[in-house]
Amino acid sequence: MVSILDVGQAQGGAAYYANNNKALLQLICYAPQGPPKDFLDLEGRLDKTWLLKAYRDDKQELRHITAVHKHLDDLAIWLQPLIRDFRHHVHRKGFTFDTARVAVFSIRTQSVGETSCQLLNVLNADLMDFMGKRQQRPTVVIVDEFQAFKNESLVETLSLGRSSQWAVVLATQDTGSIGNKALVRRILANTKTKILMATDFPEDVGPIAGTEEILEHSYQHEEGQVTGLGTSRLQHQHKIPLNDVARLMPGEAFVIRQRYSSRVQFRMVPPPMPTPA
Repeated sequence: MVSILDVGQAQGGAAYYANNNKALLQLICYAPQGPPKDFLDLEGRLDKTWLLKAYRDDKQELRHITAVHKHLDDLAIWLQPLIRDFRHHVHRKGFTFDTARVAVFSIRTQSVGETSCQLLNVLNADLMDFMGKRQQRPTVVIVDEFQAFKNESLVETLSLGRSSQWAVVLATQDTGSIGNKALVRRILANTKTKILMATDFPEDVGPIAGTEEILEHSYQHEEGQVTGLGTSRLQHQHKIPLNDVARLMPGEAFVIRQRYSSRVQFRMVPPPMPTPA
């Protein structure tokens, strides 16, 4: 919830109201009854009477509630668009990363851009808590069309995931759509294996494969005729010719890892055979 409201990003006078919102969210989520189970439960807790009843046996927290309850209406205004967007989609019949073997999130970032970023903040905050704390087995996280989220905090989470038995796949149409050069550099620096498919702009990824020494020959000409004289010298050339990247066919790619590279052809996995009746 704190992540959704960008409380940590507030500065100046806004920080005062942000800290009040954070205090109220802590009271709501750390209540003796446990955290809210869904957004309707959250909405019901945005009430002074509910808070006083929940903490009736805790004198210290009761004093705290008395000091900050006047900001409940402001917090409700902040949360209402989120509750309205997600009340029918995030509910107590859902799941947790702890129990799910496979989870697929499909988000229409084009039509609900701001809402999709808020949902990504929720997922990212839970992934941070899951990583190394609740995680019981190796985990694979795949983010398709990564550039659509424009979320740098997710990059930080996935960078930390390397030390927690995580395999992370970030897929994007082009590195130029991710953001500034510094962000692209961070992503590439924290990615061991790069899969480069057809693109007209391979300059960010192709050169990572490194160079190799090629013996280059030149020949002397005189009045249009080859004289038989010439020179040879070693030249460094990209291991992956950038022009070749633009000409790759569907399913073809260059795989790059630690300055080694190989051209590969992917095959589509056939659909499973139907189970006999």
